[in-house]
Amino acid sequence: MEANESLMNIRNRKKQERRRRKNSDDWLATPFTDFLDWLRVMIFRRLVMYHVLSVDLIEIPLSYPRDGDFILGVVSYPRSGNHLVRFLIEFSTSKSTQGSMGTISDHALARNNYPLDPGVLNHVKLDEIVATKAHSLKEINFLRREYLVDFSGFLLIVRNPVDCILGNIPSKQILDIHELIKKIDAEFEIWQGLIIRLIKTPIPVEIVNYSDLISDSEEAISNVIKSINKLFRTEIDKNRFEELNRRFREIREVSAGVKGRVWNGVRSLNKGPCYYLRNIDPGYRDELRKNFLEKLETERLWGSDSNSIDFVKEKEKFVRSETIGHLLKGWREELENLEL
Repeated sequence: MEANESLMNIRNRKKQERRRRKNSDDWLATPFTDFLDWLRVMIFRRLVMYHVLSVDLIEIPLSYPRDGDFILGVVSYPRSGNHLVRFLIEFSTSKSTQGSMGTISDHALARNNYPLDPGVLNHVKLDEIVATKAHSLKEINFLRREYLVDFSGFLLIVRNPVDCILGNIPSKQILDIHELIKKIDAEFEIWQGLIIRLIKTPIPVEIVNYSDLISDSEEAISNVIKSINKLFRTEIDKNRFEELNRRFREIREVSAGVKGRVWNGVRSLNKGPCYYLRNIDPGYRDELRKNFLEKLETERLWGSDSNSIDFVKEKEKFVRSETIGHLLKGWREELENLEL
C-alpha cells in the first residue's frame, strides 16, 4: 500500500519546512520572518495575477492561496494535452486555471477567444483559481518554494514519450544523430522523473492517458471525465459538468480553435502513432527507435539512481505503477510493430 499521510500532516510538515527558510538551518524562523516570506510571495503573486488574469488587483483575494492552503496540479510533460485538460477543468468548475507562474502569455484559458463558440468560457470566474499547471518536477518545486503552494492532488497526463518528446524538441534543426540522442536523453529524464515521483507520492493522483483525450470512443471519453470528476469533485459546477458530458467532442474542438495560445492535440488527431518518428530523417529512425525501446523497458529498475521504481517488486506498494506499467508496455509494443 502507498503511504497514507493525511493532508493535515502534509500541511504541517510543509509549513515546518518553509520555516527553515528553504532548508537553511541558519535562518531563525520567527513570526516576523514568516510574515516577510508571506508578504514577498503575495506581492509577486498579485502582480502576476494582474498581468496574467487581467483583473483589478482589488478583485484578487489577498489571502489566496495563502501559506498552508492547497491547490490541485495539472501536470504533464509538454505536448501532452495540458492545455486541453485545463480547458475542460475551467469549463466544468467555472473557475480559472493558472498557467506557468510568472509567464504573462500563459494565462487563464478563459481569457482567450474561441471563434467556434465565443462565449464558451464566459462563466469562468477569473479571480478564483482551482488548479495550476506544471511540466516538470522543477516547476512543482518552484511553486512550492517561491509561491508557498501546497498541492492537495495531481491530475497527471501521460503521452507516449516518442510523440511528446520528439514533438517538443526541434529535431529537424539538429543535424547530428548523437546530438539528437543526447537531447532526447535529457528530455526523457524530465518526462520519466515526473511520472516516477507521482507514482510514489502519498497525495491523490488521477492519471489521464493522452490517447483518451483525443479519442472519440465512449469509453475513452468516460475515462477522462471520470478522472476530472474524481479529483475536482468538490469544485465541480454540476450544470456545467453535465453539459461537458453531453458536448465533450464539440467542446474539445472549440478549445483547439483558440486565437492566442494554441494547443495542437485536436489538429493531430489523424497523424497516427509515432508521427514525429515516422517523419524524421530516415537515416535516424532505426537508431531512435532502438533508443526509445530501451528506455521503455520495465523488466528492470526504471529511472535514475536517485529516482527509480521496480515495477515488479513495487507493484503492490505503489498502486499507480500498474497503470503506468501497462501504458509503457503498450507504447513499447506499438513502437516494436511500427513500420518505418
